[in-house]
Amino acid sequence: MKLGSLRARALSAVVIGFVVGLATYGGLVTNQLDGYRQQVNDALMPTGSTDPRVLVVGIDGHSLAQVGVRWPWPRSLHAKLVDKLAGARAIVYDVLFSPGSPDDGKLASAIRESGNVVLSAEAELHAEKGAKIYTATALTPPVPKLRESAIVGHANVTPDPSDGVVRSLPLLVSTPQGDLIPSMSLATFERVEGLSGPYTQTPKGVVVGDRSIPTGPRSLLTIAYSPTLGTEVPKAPVVSAVDVLEGRVPRSRIEGKIVFVGATDPSLGDNRPTPVAKSQAMPGVLIHANALNTMLTGENLQPAGTTRTAASAAVLALIVALLTLLIPMYIAPIAAGAVLAAYIVWAVVRFDSGSVLDLIYPSLAIVIAFVAALGLRYFTELRGRRMVSNLFSQYVPKGVADELLVSGRVDEAIRGQRVKVTALFCDLRAFTAMSTQMEPTKLRDLLNIYYDETSRMVHEHGGTLLTYIGDEVFAVWGAPLPDEDSASSAVKCARAFQDASSRLNSRLADEGLPAVTYGIGLHTGDVIAAHVGTDLHRQYTILGDTVNCAARLCTIAGRNEIVVSSETYEALNNGKPPSLPLPGIKLKGVGRDLLPHKLWPDELRDPTGEERQGKVE
Repeated sequence: MKLGSLRARALSAVVIGFVVGLATYGGLVTNQLDGYRQQVNDALMPTGSTDPRVLVVGIDGHSLAQVGVRWPWPRSLHAKLVDKLAGARAIVYDVLFSPGSPDDGKLASAIRESGNVVLSAEAELHAEKGAKIYTATALTPPVPKLRESAIVGHANVTPDPSDGVVRSLPLLVSTPQGDLIPSMSLATFERVEGLSGPYTQTPKGVVVGDRSIPTGPRSLLTIAYSPTLGTEVPKAPVVSAVDVLEGRVPRSRIEGKIVFVGATDPSLGDNRPTPVAKSQAMPGVLIHANALNTMLTGENLQPAGTTRTAASAAVLALIVALLTLLIPMYIAPIAAGAVLAAYIVWAVVRFDSGSVLDLIYPSLAIVIAFVAALGLRYFTELRGRRMVSNLFSQYVPKGVADELLVSGRVDEAIRGQRVKVTALFCDLRAFTAMSTQMEPTKLRDLLNIYYDETSRMVHEHGGTLLTYIGDEVFAVWGAPLPDEDSASSAVKCARAFQDASSRLNSRLADEGLPAVTYGIGLHTGDVIAAHVGTDLHRQYTILGDTVNCAARLCTIAGRNEIVVSSETYEALNNGKPPSLPLPGIKLKGVGRDLLPHKLWPDELRDPTGEERQGKVE
């Protein structure tokens, strides 16, 4: 590949990468494929590990049936459950205790005695466009008697508006007065980690005490759903509430645990679709437990930013475009697929490390870049094919022109190369006298028929037709494509010239034109083959004394005779035809004699007594 062509393709790849990157950035800004992107990321869930301190006490179907009390349970039963959970590091209640109840005092007493209970509140969330935080336009907290001794956090989650899947929850929401309310999971995290102090929102997360929790816009925590905090009961960190109430759960299972209490039975209506449970959905208490687990393990999921994703897409598009434009066409799809596979593997690895790389837009960029580069290459090579076809079709058969392109020899053939060839000259006999006696149009018609017959035979035998010089046809075998058996191919064509003599004269007679005869000379040797000329006129030709030798041999060939040099004769691989050695010829500027051989027609096996006819002008 020429350096200029290499630079052009590299520049094209840069342009493709830049344009695809911009297009991807535009797509990300408008979030055209956000739903698909979320669904692809969902397939990577669950991820991370589970903090061994997290335990879920589920109010499941078994509990509802065994307790024998219709839901909602009386506060006195919850008070008993809190007492049974004594020794836990924290008790997080995902049950809304509102409105008040006659036995609130019993639960308030149990909460006060425990001293580590987190209760839930419900808010109606609203966010103005561009707002940095959700606003709780209406808030339903626990009744005052219960919240006096408890920590209160909101129990809201944020289902994705495109499909209703819960992938995040707001760590902080604001009241209309500007007060900040933490989520249950954040309030519990503070309690467990011993954090205190005001909340601070930053572009990268929420800061409480000396800890920073990574979040997205509006303080949304992306939940890394744990492999064990799933939907089925029992799971390793999930126990049935009735088993706790009846003392069937060992104290060691509760001591030092962070216990979430909430409804897990689907009939209680607190199930939400999540990335790991879209069809059967997941109980809200498990969603909050997963949110806390995300903070405890520090395995936060950080979605890649728009600019980073667009930059990744542009780089990947550039790599794919370069590969598609520069490597062999049949390998390009494999290379593009390998880049895509490598990026997907890298995204999976990074996901497990907490970094959520976009899989949709960079993958789309790879596909677009591949298609764009492939289209550019196709049309570029199509144009090159047409150029080669236009350039060489007047000299060689179409198959040879196509082979030049496929083999990558186009530039070499145009620039010039030293090759071994067999040159052929075919010259009409007595043409000078004939041309002085014929009308110009008749002479032109005669030459056209002669050129048509000989040119067709050159192409049929794989030769390259270089030019017509007056009544002389100049052709070569071995250029622009190498031919190890160029001598045999050229001689076969010369034989065809001999055999076509009667057909040619028949065509001439039909047009009322005189019969012709011709002599043929061939020589094999090294030449320089190249395209030469200027913008005004260019042609493909061969240079060297091989041309002069072949032309000289043509001059000593008699009517319809073939004269070849000893180099051509010795190079014949498929059997040497009968021949008559002729006297050597001295050529000016050549330090050796040219040794000719006259080849006899196939039907004349015995050349004895034949008299060579000289060229008559």
